[in-house]
Amino acid sequence: MKQIAFIDIGAGFKGAHNTGFLDLLCKYSKTQEADITIITHQALSKEWQYKLSNQKISFVRVFDTDIFGLNIDSSTSTQINDYILQLSQEYKLAFKALVDLYPEGKVQLVFHTMSWEHLMALGLAIKGSLNERFIYNVFLMYWCGINEALQYEDPKLVLNYKVALKRLKSYENVRLYTSNQEYLLAFQKLMSYKTQIDLHPFFLGDWHADGIRKRQNNDDSKNNILLYSGEIKKEKGFYELPDILSKLKNKWHQNSIVTIHLSKKDLNKKQKNIVSQIKEINPTTKTIAKFLSTEDMLTLYDQCNLVVLNYDSISYKNKTSGVMWLSIQAGATCIVSEDTWMHRELSAFGLKYMIIDNKKLIKRVNSSKFTSSNKYIQTIYQPFWQWILKL
Repeated sequence: MKQIAFIDIGAGFKGAHNTGFLDLLCKYSKTQEADITIITHQALSKEWQYKLSNQKISFVRVFDTDIFGLNIDSSTSTQINDYILQLSQEYKLAFKALVDLYPEGKVQLVFHTMSWEHLMALGLAIKGSLNERFIYNVFLMYWCGINEALQYEDPKLVLNYKVALKRLKSYENVRLYTSNQEYLLAFQKLMSYKTQIDLHPFFLGDWHADGIRKRQNNDDSKNNILLYSGEIKKEKGFYELPDILSKLKNKWHQNSIVTIHLSKKDLNKKQKNIVSQIKEINPTTKTIAKFLSTEDMLTLYDQCNLVVLNYDSISYKNKTSGVMWLSIQAGATCIVSEDTWMHRELSAFGLKYMIIDNKKLIKRVNSSKFTSSNKYIQTIYQPFWQWILKL
């Protein structure tokens, strides 16, 4: 039987993203097809320990690093080095635990959502405890400082990634993956095109879904609009939502159903005021203010024909969006900010979408490039669990 270990330094730590992967693992992995272990943070709750045990997924609580405790922009070099060294020691403990759990045979280790600091720590840990039975599958989740034109936009970030990956790429049993073609080309340039890098499928949604959901009538005047989803952040355009909603209703969607999903229920005065303004514009607006399980999240996206991503075009020029990936998998039409990674990715997919330009005007974009045989879409939206089993 396939032996698979997910190494997740944040699993069980505070924050929606850190419980989200656990939820996906419990819902979609199949223990009759693989012997599964997850290495988690020590803060993993008894509730999650029970859920994992109930699904016959082994777990070992190893990590003690505060994943939110390091601010790269304000931390000293000593603080960054201490963080990396501590994390590398914890990776070594994880490897030791896996040797005990899997005394023989190949083991596929999966490291998702890796930043350059994590890569640096992982390289140090592998150097001190290299095991030929382990295959290290590393997901390069974040932007490396090289833009879509393959220019060095953030030289300091490029250097950090170069140093971090120099050791990792020297190990034959390390496999590198990115989440999208733009990042793949950037990382290839960063490593002088000599290192093999592949794409991994989207894993924040349904692990068994094959392709994107086909819908009809996404452009009708009667739609269900998901106006916002996730943590409240200025750079995600939360405070501009009343203006965006007004323009949508005035121009196209007068009779639409509107939903906003906020991952917390305790809002401050300014945030409550924004919600009130939205409800003045659309009195029937449905507000969901809580963390949603995987099942509830996918149901929400399946119900919505239009998803608004009014993200700041500077902050999200090179950043990816899980919300957009989920929306595409659900077959919804995305409304995204112009000159962002989201804008370029939708164009690469050849999908119909709408843009919010720099003057906050909303425009339709009708692409003629989409075909069901689009190899890029087929790669990104292939069933993640089946892909894992083939590693």
